[in-house]
This record gives sequence, C-alpha cells and structure tokens, in this order.
Amino acid sequence: MEEIKIWKVNTTNKNQPFAEDIVHIAETTTEKLLEDILTNSPDLLLPNLKLIGRQTETSGGPLDLLGVDEDGKLVVFELKRGTLTRDAVAQAIDYASYLESIEPEALCDHVNDNSGKGGTENITDFSEWYKNHFQRDVSEIGKPRIILVGLGVDERAKRMVAFLSDCDLDISLIT
Repeated sequence: MEEIKIWKVNTTNKNQPFAEDIVHIAETTTEKLLEDILTNSPDLLLPNLKLIGRQTETSGGPLDLLGVDEDGKLVVFELKRGTLTRDAVAQAIDYASYLESIEPEALCDHVNDNSGKGGTENITDFSEWYKNHFQRDVSEIGKPRIILVGLGVDERAKRMVAFLSDCDLDISLIT
C-alpha cells in the first residue's frame, strides 16, 4: 500500500518558502467526528456518492454509513477512528452480507426507515428514488461494495482485503 504524505508551505524568517511535514494523526477523538466529517464531505469517500444512511441498524449491529455510488451500487462504509483491523473487515462483511441477503422490498424499507438521519439524504421511497437516479429497478442493485475507512491499517486487515478483492469481492481500504 502506498503512503501519501502531506506538507504545508511555511516561510523562514528571511521569507524563504519551505515544505514542513504535517504531523501524522493516529486517530480522531471519536468515530462520530470522523462520521461527521465524511457525512458533510462525501466526495472524500467517492465522487458523486449519495449517502442514504448513517448508523442504520442491521442484524449485526449499526452500520456506520450507507451510500449509493455513481453507478448505482450500494456501498457499505465501516469507519474506525484509528487503525483498521481484521475485526473491522469481518464487521463490514457482516453488514454487507445482511443487506445482500434481504429482499429488495426489505432493502427499500431499510433505507426508507433510516435515511435522513445524521445529515444523510431523506428518502421516503427508495424504489422510486433509485429508479429516478439510475433508470433501473432497485432489484438490479446487486451486491454491495465494501469500503473500510480508518487512519491506518494493520497487516492482517490489509492482507485480508487484498485476498477478498482478488476473489472478486468489491472491497477496498481508505486510510
């Protein structure tokens, strides 16, 4: 995995510019803060992303963020305020498998009941909303994408995501 570094431009006392490393952040103060930032700036996650749920209940617990990408694919986001671990990978797979296992009508009910909370788009009829945005029926939505978001990733989680991705599961990491 490639590491991207960020610098800020500063000047010396003789007004000469230089690049200064920005201190690495190991974790945000809370996961809610990370959710707030990403909910208010969804393009940080994916271009043209539509967030349709935040902390939506599933059989495995609350799913951090739920979205639909520009191609009309459902996207499950698992956020960690620090380092992503293999437990986060398992958690995200649990949420995605739950959403994939329910009938389209139940998925619509899930979105209708959970959208509009925490700064996400309020959708009262997901079936109609989906058809208007993507010119196809919600029954064609397919398997969800999985994106894990954290301020770092451990080697086991990185290895698991690479393996699952090679097995044609649409799963990725953003750190």
